Amino acid sequence: MKTLYVFKKSLVEQVRDYWALLLTLSAAPFFVVLYWAMTITTPKVYTVEVLNNDKIVPAGVTSAMHGNELLQTIKTYKDASGNQLMLVPETHDKNTILENLQERKSAVLLEIPENFSVMVEACKRGDTNKPVIKVSGDMMNPQYSIAIIYVIGAYEEMLMQATGRERFYTFQEEFIGSSGDVNDFTASVPGLIIFSIIMMLSTAALSIVREIENKTITRLQLTRMSALDYLSGMSLTQIIVSILSVIATFYTAVALGFTAHGSILLAILVCILTAKSIVGVGLIVASLSKTSGNVLTVGVFPLFLLMWFTGAMYPLPRAELFTIAGRQIALNDVLSPSHAVIALNKVLIHGAGFSDILFEMAAIIFLTVVYFLLGLALFRKMHFEAK
Repeated sequence: MKTLYVFKKSLVEQVRDYWALLLTLSAAPFFVVLYWAMTITTPKVYTVEVLNNDKIVPAGVTSAMHGNELLQTIKTYKDASGNQLMLVPETHDKNTILENLQERKSAVLLEIPENFSVMVEACKRGDTNKPVIKVSGDMMNPQYSIAIIYVIGAYEEMLMQATGRERFYTFQEEFIGSSGDVNDFTASVPGLIIFSIIMMLSTAALSIVREIENKTITRLQLTRMSALDYLSGMSLTQIIVSILSVIATFYTAVALGFTAHGSILLAILVCILTAKSIVGVGLIVASLSKTSGNVLTVGVFPLFLLMWFTGAMYPLPRAELFTIAGRQIALNDVLSPSHAVIALNKVLIHGAGFSDILFEMAAIIFLTVVYFLLGLALFRKMHFEAK
């Protein structure tokens, strides 16, 4: 009977704490649905840049333009379900193409050599000299490794049709910037730096809620301090803490062999803006929490979202929704650390400058304003004006 009594008491208390119960029961199903939404998308079409340098050869050698045949094969290459796999833009300037690769607007560059038609015709006559496949791209771009498989598949299909010979080519791969020198550890550092900022979410929310629990908010209101004044001062402290965490993370990585190729000051600027956005998220969490214990419950959702769905801990597929000014906007992009990870990768890995990350910086600033205004409105309503 005593066990039953304790069971009833515990059950009633759990039901009364409905917020924690709801979050506990819905957390895993929520992330299952979210992961499904970010991975189950329409068939992916990869943008492949092609520089067709194949030239017309003298009459009597060949009248075929196999470079054009390869280009057409790439454009019409489909999977088993009949879905188009590659899109070839009409770009002929190599500098523009390299910029597109760095900005990840394109996945891979294929360069068709001048003597391609001659080489293919020689293959048909039994020549053992193989045509050269020259591809370029950013090894850190998740799309690159998949797109290059499709390019090779289209190449093999075209050569088989033209020569009847299978796998008759030489593979030559080049990486843009310093991406070819990047190992798994180096590639993970930008994301881990952003992760060190994300971890500030709980401390930012707890610092606010503790002020509420200790009635400090009430005393501050007597000084005619506004919610904006209080939150601005608090956020400065949290930003300083986050930058100290970033510095500790960065130099730990340096001690273990990481080398930055870009401006450290520019990277710090990205981190400061990201920290401000995390303070905004922390403010939202604090506004929905009555006690410090609630922070640990309510904060689980945004913490896991920011950790796992922004590329900070592990690169996930981008569920692209639409395009703005030539930029693919994905579901992940509603989270500011997604842009921060991309910006730090560009700066620390590729040595990019300020102009190269303007889009990411603008996105972080915009989302920071959205988070902060939403958090400020909730905080005023739930805690400040209610006192």
